[in-house]
Amino acid sequence: MQQHPAIACDNNRKTLFISTISKRQQMASEHSTHNPIPWDHALSITPSVTERRGARFGQAENMTEPLSVLALYSTSGYYVDIRVAKADDQNTLDLTKSNFDTPLSNDLEWAFAGKVEIRLLDQQDTKPISRAHARARWTRIIDSQLKYLPDEADEADLTVQPDRSILEAGVFPNPTTGEEEPFEEIWQLVPPLPSIDNCIVLKTDHQDPQIRGLVVRVGQWCQGILYLSKDDKVVERWHLEVTGNLVRDVRFGESTVSLPCTNSFTHLEVGGSIELDGINWVVVE
Repeated sequence: MQQHPAIACDNNRKTLFISTISKRQQMASEHSTHNPIPWDHALSITPSVTERRGARFGQAENMTEPLSVLALYSTSGYYVDIRVAKADDQNTLDLTKSNFDTPLSNDLEWAFAGKVEIRLLDQQDTKPISRAHARARWTRIIDSQLKYLPDEADEADLTVQPDRSILEAGVFPNPTTGEEEPFEEIWQLVPPLPSIDNCIVLKTDHQDPQIRGLVVRVGQWCQGILYLSKDDKVVERWHLEVTGNLVRDVRFGESTVSLPCTNSFTHLEVGGSIELDGINWVVVE
């Protein structure tokens, strides 16, 4: 697929500049929170960007956030979740504070991708872990922590809070102890920029079934993960600034293979494909 003519590349800054930026977009806040997000949107699988603001395991009294955690969800439920350690061991205690501008370390905590299913709870359901509005089931098809391609699933309950944040509650191995413990996480929905609120999903289509990749772009954010082998995985996060620059926030992996994150900001059609470094990516959404 041809490169979009409106994009010019600046390799020195590792950014791209999109020249056709409207005045309205330039005046918008990069991480605007002025546009209210409907309650029904919070528990639907419409395109959404969610930032984790805090987490705790077991009997911990307070939530903290030592990581920069961003999860992107497409209309049909594809997702990519990337968790990066902050620089200088910054551990945020203020759950209202975004981590977008926090310096990041070179340590990838976890990245995984797959599909999610969400259903509303009713009186016929067994007692949930919390007083939840919905239950989510995440199927993982790629996991940076594993040396194999998983086909695993995790479940948790979701509750919309009065401030429209989402409380996720479930049971999962504590990364510190390795023991399964109850956990809680707070997620905040991130509104898209006014002029770019659609989503794009690309999946690998390779003759080798052991090569598996997924890229999801929602609004101004794009994340991708590619599994090449048990010791070779590539993880990237990009975002579009209001000035038109496409900035690569993180990249992990020793491979020189590129992910089609920048391509996701161009005009793509479902069924189309992109070949990068010998790997074919198909637009599935």
